[in-house]
Amino acid sequence: MPNLCCNLLSIPPRPGVLSAHIDTVIRSLRGPNGPLDFETILPIPADLQDIHRGGTLIDGEYHTRWREERLPDGDVKKLPISPSDLVRFRKEYRADNPLEWSILHWGTKWNAETYDADWDFNAIRFDTAWTPPRKFVQALSRKFPDLQLELCYVEPGCEMNSRIIFYRGEEWQREDYFMESDSGRENAERVGISLPEPEDEPEPVGA
Repeated sequence: MPNLCCNLLSIPPRPGVLSAHIDTVIRSLRGPNGPLDFETILPIPADLQDIHRGGTLIDGEYHTRWREERLPDGDVKKLPISPSDLVRFRKEYRADNPLEWSILHWGTKWNAETYDADWDFNAIRFDTAWTPPRKFVQALSRKFPDLQLELCYVEPGCEMNSRIIFYRGEEWQREDYFMESDSGRENAERVGISLPEPEDEPEPVGA
């Protein structure tokens, strides 16, 4: 199981930004995955869909990339990806499987999950595996350059605790926090998690 990175994506209010414009952004995020679907903005290329990676034997030969086809009797047939296709995929997409492509283009290995949308405040909390979807939010900012997008995220296991504002497709402002700091605890509350209280320093012996 991966460590979960807890995220909050929001659209801060700004003068001159119409609610209809914000509603367009919110609608653009919804897809088959739920209220936040990375593939609505950055879809995984069809060539890479359903490619498995790892190691398997197919007709006595070892392969690291393959697809699976379900047969009428319920069995699964593994179909190797040809070396020429792998070379083409790496040249066109800089990846030969959906996981590598997702890390490269979204910043995290899988789509968003565990949503808590509060569109009255133009915000949605969600989890990702290991890392925040910074590259996805940057792509979203390129698509809607007149809006500011705020991404707060905390992953305690790797001590990631940050707040980034994207504007016109770039990281416009960024703040990184120590977990134990007041700002770090406030950011953790934003994304919906409570950090453990710091332990009291032991008194010196003989004090």
